[in-house]
Amino acid sequence: MYYNILLLLLFSFTFSQTINHDPIQTIKKGLPIDIDVFADLQGQELKSFNLFYKNSNQMGYFKEDLITEDGVYYSSKIPSDFINDSDIYYYIYLETESDIFTLPILEPDLNPFRVNVLEEKQDISNEITFSNSISHVNIIAPQHKEKILSDNLVVSVSYYGHDTIDINSIIVSLDGSDVTSVTNIKNNYLIFTPSFSLAPGEHEIVLLFADDTGTYFQPIVWSFTIIEKDEKESFTYSGKVWSDYTDNIIDGYSSSYNTSSVHFSGKTEWMKFNFKGRQSSLENPLEQSKNRYSFRMKNNFVDIHYGDFYPQFDPITLNGNRVRGVGFNLHTKFFQINMIKGELNRAIQGSIDDALDLSYSEEYDEFQGDYNQLTLSRNDYTFQNELTALRLSIGNKEKFNWGLNLVKVKDNIGSVNTMVDGAIINLDAITELFDSDYYVDFNDNDIYDGDDILYEDINILGTDDTFDYMTVIQELEEFIVHETSTIIVGTCFPTTPDFTVECASCGTEGCPIKQKIQNIEILYDDLVTVLDEVPEFNDLDIDEDNINYLEEDWSDTPKDNFVIGTDMKINSNTIK
Repeated sequence: MYYNILLLLLFSFTFSQTINHDPIQTIKKGLPIDIDVFADLQGQELKSFNLFYKNSNQMGYFKEDLITEDGVYYSSKIPSDFINDSDIYYYIYLETESDIFTLPILEPDLNPFRVNVLEEKQDISNEITFSNSISHVNIIAPQHKEKILSDNLVVSVSYYGHDTIDINSIIVSLDGSDVTSVTNIKNNYLIFTPSFSLAPGEHEIVLLFADDTGTYFQPIVWSFTIIEKDEKESFTYSGKVWSDYTDNIIDGYSSSYNTSSVHFSGKTEWMKFNFKGRQSSLENPLEQSKNRYSFRMKNNFVDIHYGDFYPQFDPITLNGNRVRGVGFNLHTKFFQINMIKGELNRAIQGSIDDALDLSYSEEYDEFQGDYNQLTLSRNDYTFQNELTALRLSIGNKEKFNWGLNLVKVKDNIGSVNTMVDGAIINLDAITELFDSDYYVDFNDNDIYDGDDILYEDINILGTDDTFDYMTVIQELEEFIVHETSTIIVGTCFPTTPDFTVECASCGTEGCPIKQKIQNIEILYDDLVTVLDEVPEFNDLDIDEDNINYLEEDWSDTPKDNFVIGTDMKINSNTIK
């Protein structure tokens, strides 16, 4: 039983994972650790999102909140004064309104991520020594191996997110010549615009800098090519394809899955293109899609999304929910419009075993009098959530901006079929009429013996000593499943009325109260045939005219929501 529980927990956490994080493996002593997490919450309300960390000498964990600016990418930091000679352990904990996720997935407090702290070795010479390669440096222009015209050359690098960089240590060289003095160096970025023309051919840029402790990082080196005007390419592109495979084995139970991804980006003189796709082996038509794909076109004025994207209007109306559809965003200096059409959840038809629900009732009609009726209703389905959204805003987005947000989410009734091909019906609603009465099984042998006590509180249509007061139902080839079983429905204790003496023979644990039940499953297409062919069902007097096929008013009713909201932003030197 414990193995089954462990396996269930493993599948529950693995298959519903919605957070991604690249574990940090090494860090230089005295530097902070930046923790970045991507979260696809699928519209769930966030209750808590925390980072827990400690060093190898501690028993308990410190806790920090993971914060976000866009509702998708979350970050936190382990402070530099905490990074000493001991290795660092950390894990991530996310709680939404309905789920709890952790990284690592299983027992994160006992199996956390481990960061190896590297201690810098002093070099007795006067030469510059380097620590690990620096991350979070974004080469904006020119890109590595990019072909560019000499007149268009601007060197731009962003190192936003590195508070420990000593900007006075930055050295920029072009083809071996120091150009630091003519480079515009700021706290978060630098820009170098050459005042001279470069000859056609390949050129190299070297960027060197140190942190506030005086330790230099590995130089960042990249090259570009100056071309003649008639050689300028109208389209440049790049891309990559990779696949991840995960295998988990716990107490002999194994589960595995793989994810394949592709990224492709292209650029013209007037538009940038980007395609991202992810294919997961966990994709299941009975659940919401785990695959992702998106195509984006963007320039200075227009941003178009197709596929999966995460639009944001404001924290109330639309705040990073995943949408699969089309998004159009026009943004000028004093006017913006954002239109979205898509779905939040796709339609799920349900499995063939649970798609139909059968119920039995006794009805009365002034023309027919008393009659028996079967009702067939759809079950185990999800409507497609159609989203239509519009945001209109005026003003400068950085200084003063007023916006009107309109969001409508509606369940598409037509997205769920009234019937599922190959649907299987469980006849419990009918067969429970033929189950045995309850009986106290003193010798616990699953058989009603002469010394056992019978509770005659269930109206049965017939009894047979051979089958413990259960009516025999004829076997048909239309039956997919036809089995009987004995279940325990309660316990008879010595204090039970009328059975004080008899139940005392079972001791303080009491005697089990049991019932014989029948389980029959058939195809939906065979329902009328089975009702006609089984003599016991004939006694119920149910024919095709007494079967009610519900095409609406199902258990999960469709919903229609409309939200309207406004927001205003003021940002100046005196007020925000």
